[in-house]
Amino acid sequence: MAAFDTSAVRRGGEVRCPACLRFKSPVGACPSCGCGEVPVERHGAARMLLRAGVDRFALAQRVAQLEPSQAELFERQYAEQWALVQPLLEDVRLCAASLLQEGFVEEEEERLAERLPTDPERLAAEVRSVKRPPTLEELLENSASWHVQQLAAIALLRQGSSAPGVLYSVHSALQEEGRTGLEAMLALTRWRNWRWARLNREGWTRVRELARKALAQPELAPRAAVAWVRASGGAEPEVDVLFALRSGLGHADPEVRFECALCLKDEAGLMAALESTDAEQVSAARRALALQGSSRLFRRLVLERGKDFALDVVSTLQRPVSFEALKAVLAASEQSPGRLPEAILRLIEVEPFAESSAAARDLWCTWAHAVMHELPGEAALRILHWAAQPPVERQAARVFVEATAQALTRASADERARLLDDAYCSRFLALAGSEQEPLLNQWAREAGSGLPLARTLMTLTSRIRDWEEPKGQAARLLLAVWEGPGRETLLEPLGKAVREWSAISGREELIDAVWQRFQQHPDERADLLSVFAPWHQELWERQLASPEDPVARFEAWWRVSPDGFARQADLLMRDVPAKELPRYARSVFSAAEEVVAKQPLIASLGAFYAAAALANAFRAGEDGLAPQVKWFLEWLPGFEQRVKTTPPEDDRRAPMRPFLEELHTEARLIRERLDRMQEEEDWKWQQEMQRRVEESRRKDLERQAREAERQAEEARRAAEEAQRVMEAQRAAAAAERGFSAVSGTSETGGRPGALRPRIAAKPIDDEVLFPGKPLPTLLDYVRLLKAMGMGDPMKAMASAGLDIATWPAVAHAWGQAMVGRMELGMRFGELLAAPWE
Repeated sequence: MAAFDTSAVRRGGEVRCPACLRFKSPVGACPSCGCGEVPVERHGAARMLLRAGVDRFALAQRVAQLEPSQAELFERQYAEQWALVQPLLEDVRLCAASLLQEGFVEEEEERLAERLPTDPERLAAEVRSVKRPPTLEELLENSASWHVQQLAAIALLRQGSSAPGVLYSVHSALQEEGRTGLEAMLALTRWRNWRWARLNREGWTRVRELARKALAQPELAPRAAVAWVRASGGAEPEVDVLFALRSGLGHADPEVRFECALCLKDEAGLMAALESTDAEQVSAARRALALQGSSRLFRRLVLERGKDFALDVVSTLQRPVSFEALKAVLAASEQSPGRLPEAILRLIEVEPFAESSAAARDLWCTWAHAVMHELPGEAALRILHWAAQPPVERQAARVFVEATAQALTRASADERARLLDDAYCSRFLALAGSEQEPLLNQWAREAGSGLPLARTLMTLTSRIRDWEEPKGQAARLLLAVWEGPGRETLLEPLGKAVREWSAISGREELIDAVWQRFQQHPDERADLLSVFAPWHQELWERQLASPEDPVARFEAWWRVSPDGFARQADLLMRDVPAKELPRYARSVFSAAEEVVAKQPLIASLGAFYAAAALANAFRAGEDGLAPQVKWFLEWLPGFEQRVKTTPPEDDRRAPMRPFLEELHTEARLIRERLDRMQEEEDWKWQQEMQRRVEESRRKDLERQAREAERQAEEARRAAEEAQRVMEAQRAAAAAERGFSAVSGTSETGGRPGALRPRIAAKPIDDEVLFPGKPLPTLLDYVRLLKAMGMGDPMKAMASAGLDIATWPAVAHAWGQAMVGRMELGMRFGELLAAPWE
């Protein structure tokens, strides 16, 4: 192995004393420790003897007495240990290249020279091998020297790394004395690092202590002053600190000049930093100038119009945003080809539109009219959401709505489909006016946009309620999307959105809109019931509550209802009054003739419902149905033949077999009833003939008796004539008195049907709530109460078809109806309190 490199113990013309390791003259004893002169080539042997316990005063003599072989052995052993730790010096040298101060390598040599020699095995175990050449990250992770780890961490921090391991090592180095502590302090307070240095109160106190010491070193004074300012939390700098900062403005290092300008808030220095090639430094200078409200910076922003420039400015703005800054950012956006959407989105996060000044809002509106329509659709939606936040009036946000509509129109089909499903789109729909309805109609028919737009429309009612927007907007837009050509492309996505939507407030508003469309456009009923199938029950309830004739309702629904013809026939034929049965049944049979061509099984089931109702009423004694049942018996064979000859339909709603057997059963029961009626008529005819014969015989006997009595009567007429005249006179006088008494007496009991309230009528007055009952409408019910109070209650009830037994049930039913519907109870109070005539 090569001999020990004596360059480690030489420094200029001096050599290292083997005893105290201080440098001294090569000749003579050490002036510090008194050790005698030892040749420099025997430095390693002398260190080995000292470790063995030789006194430093006898060290020179013992080295001189060593045999050459023994001296060479000691030198070789020392050289081996020194060579073993040489990589540590290389590691320190690598770290020192990124540090500010010099002398770290010399310090490490001093530390190693003091430690060696030591136990070889322990030294080999402590010095772990590191991949050569190492990186700073590898030194931090794998170096056996804690000191090297600290230096590597400081170097990495100066290079911009903020990993937890780096900060932990730098924080520990901050507590060291000498160069290491100063270097850690300078790295932590560098402008790139100090905001996320994560120092606690004690750490910042340590920084101030080290900065105060470093102020005495001219080469470190500006940096130390910067560190003191950042560790002082905005305290007023002392005179020496302020002097160092001002002197740093002229420092040779541009980074030092920049840091001093930051601490002094020197506009000239910060403006000069804008010319730096370091993008991070330029960004920091912009933020500092924007925070100061620099007019020079804002003018430069308008000229350069850069995205990064605008983002740096906006990131420092605070509420309230100055008008100058706002004007500069919006002007830069207007003049920039890309319109700076990122900066605008960051800007709207600073201050709500409603809290801005009137001048600022006018500036925003001008910008929106000129620029906003060119922004990406997502940015436009977010800006609209911001500008329309309450208490901003809808009209004030109109320019943002129009610009957003144009931005969405410019977007690609895929992007628009994604944006229409965005939560921000709900705000756009909530504010959309008639000008935007054609666009919505068009987008709803696009392949990718139909479903997301439908979803947003379905949830719009609940969002509008949260925003306290006027009601009816969601329904208006839904109808606007529905109307027009090309509706067939809208049916599937809209139906899917309706099926996905549930338990969201505002449901009734949309159902009412669909119901109105259903009533006004019979040709669209099939599509409406198919798309809005989850609302079928609600639509049916509205149909039942309407004053429309049940047969007309059946004719409107059986072709379009998802439940089909048989279900509608069943609903129609339930609880039908006997006098209406012919008309109801004829309607079902007529529809069955149309249905049997494609759905014979369902047609037979629907016809059975009508036949069963007709037969049951006929057998129950409704003889007036005889013409209708006879028509049914004539109609059934032809219908049966069509059911048998038509292939059965493939429909899950269809029965498993035709209901012909059941129809024949009803026909048989009808025939039996007709036969019994014929027998009864024959028996009645015979009884009538016998009665007539007996009546003729009785009349002949009576005629003979009357002829005998006539002759006796003529004899008495003359005697009774005078008495008859007198009685006639008395009867005439009595009749005259009775007529006068009747004319002077008021008739009581009242006629309910003649009473009318003297207030304006409302549709709810004549709404039929109890069809087929004695008092079907609210007006009928209140009229009876008024009549009962004006005269004889029993007579008034009798005139309405009621008596003392049936009146309580009717009154209870009306009371329950008014409890369930508040508007019904309120109208009842109005009618009851109104004057009647």
